[in-house]
Amino acid sequence: MTREKAIPSGFRIEKLEDPGRFMNQTFQTYIEKVRLEPRQYVRERSALARWLGFQPGVADTEIPVLYKDRWYSFSNFLLCGLDFDFLMLDALMITFIDIVAANDLTLRHRLMLGVLLAFIVDSILIHMRKYFGRRNIASHTLADERFLI
Repeated sequence: MTREKAIPSGFRIEKLEDPGRFMNQTFQTYIEKVRLEPRQYVRERSALARWLGFQPGVADTEIPVLYKDRWYSFSNFLLCGLDFDFLMLDALMITFIDIVAANDLTLRHRLMLGVLLAFIVDSILIHMRKYFGRRNIASHTLADERFLI
C-alpha cells in the first residue's frame, strides 16, 4: 500500500511533516554545535548544584548547555528520586516477613522469603511506574506509545 492510498483525500500530510522536520533540523544544529566546540558547551556543575541536585537552568535557548555527569547521577532520575523510598520499602518488607515468620518453626529461610517478596513487589511497582509513565507521556505529547523508546 502506498502512502497516497493510505491518506484520506483532501488531507495534507505536509502539515504534519513540517514540525517534525523543524525539530529534526534544530536537534541536528545543536548536536553539530556541541560536536565542533565541546569545551564551550560541556560544562562542570558547581558543587552546590551537584549536592542539592539542581536542574540546569535554561537562560538562553540558542546555546545548548551540557553538564558532565561524573557520578552517574542521571540514573537517579530513572525513578525520579524514588530510589531511597524503594530501599526503605525493601528493608521494611524484609523485616516484616522476618518478624511475622519468626514463630513458624517449619520455615527455615525467613530472610530469603523476605528478599524474594521484596524483589517481586519492587518489580511490580517499577513495571507499573514504567507502564503508567509511558501512558502519561503519550497522552500529554499526543504521540502513540509505540513510538516511545
